[in-house]
Amino acid sequence: MEKKRKTGIVLISALLLGVLAFTGCPTESDPEPGSGLDWGKSANWQSEGDFELGTAAADIDGTNGRYQETALGNLIADGIAEYARYSSGEKVDFALHNGQDLKATKLEAGKITNTQVYGTIGNDTLYLVTYTGAEVTTLINTFVNSSSGEKWSANCVVLVSKEVSYSVTLDSDTTKPPKATKIKVNGTDIDTEKTYLVAVGNFIGATLATANRFPEGTDKKDLSPTKLSEAVAQYIYIQGTITPQAVDRITGEVPVISATN
Repeated sequence: MEKKRKTGIVLISALLLGVLAFTGCPTESDPEPGSGLDWGKSANWQSEGDFELGTAAADIDGTNGRYQETALGNLIADGIAEYARYSSGEKVDFALHNGQDLKATKLEAGKITNTQVYGTIGNDTLYLVTYTGAEVTTLINTFVNSSSGEKWSANCVVLVSKEVSYSVTLDSDTTKPPKATKIKVNGTDIDTEKTYLVAVGNFIGATLATANRFPEGTDKKDLSPTKLSEAVAQYIYIQGTITPQAVDRITGEVPVISATN
């Protein structure tokens, strides 16, 4: 009798697990948004400027970050994406940010404080917006197509988190705008009809987006008062030590334009 009772318990447990898996209920094996990072450490983070976040193993370069991909731009975009996953509890696909907002030329090797990170970008607050792949393509091109004087140039890149890559192509006719092409998400060509949950700043995601020529998107979620700089600071803090990230997300004919041009 005891053996039958134990067998029955095992069978019932197996059936319950099967029901949970079938209905999509979370089990211990389901990955959580932002998994792989110990965001529990962020409970000890403080917002004061002199608060020490950790260490940069080497200089994290952001030179000419408005016009080209940089290690600092990649760090910022990844920090926005990962913090958005953690704070919202949602499976954010990737992050995009306005390259014009990158202010610092680098984070120097050694100790990193909030003040240093706060100086890398402006005061945008965090938004989540659902875009179609076609809207993401339009959004990236809105920046890449920016005009500079009488001729077209790649006036600004879009900072992208590690899930995204794209190429910039300049037309031989300088009166025609450049284009962002070969846009990929997780190594696959972007699906223009699929929807993506994207972390952005309020400059892109707020209700004035259409006035700035950006796609409006849907299902907007305002995660303010969190600033993007604070999100990046916490991303650095939970890791302790950070290293320069590979510069391999934006390829093609992206011109570097000096301040005198």
